[in-house]
Amino acid sequence: MLEITTPSHKEATTGYTVYAPAEVSIYSDEEVERKQKVSAAQAADVLKHARGWKSAIMIIIVFHNTVRPEDLIGILEGMNGNSDLMLGYVGSADYGPGKQDLDKVRN
Repeated sequence: MLEITTPSHKEATTGYTVYAPAEVSIYSDEEVERKQKVSAAQAADVLKHARGWKSAIMIIIVFHNTVRPEDLIGILEGMNGNSDLMLGYVGSADYGPGKQDLDKVRN
């Protein structure tokens, strides 16, 4: 499971909303794959090299509030070409199935 957090936006002097880079936490059965607050590019690299043990790995991606398209696309590109990975769910970490899944892996 990947949890994406886009840190609070800051109002730039121009009046545009500026978002900080996404922070991704990876919850995995494999200790070496577990990461906290890494970049989307680092998370993609972990996915690129993840290997299942004779079974597919179901990837769940949850995010808080919003996720920038370029962050989500970058993570999905890390999955591309890794036949051991399957995308199971992408959605909110704040309610519904995403929150339930996140609560399970945190406990």
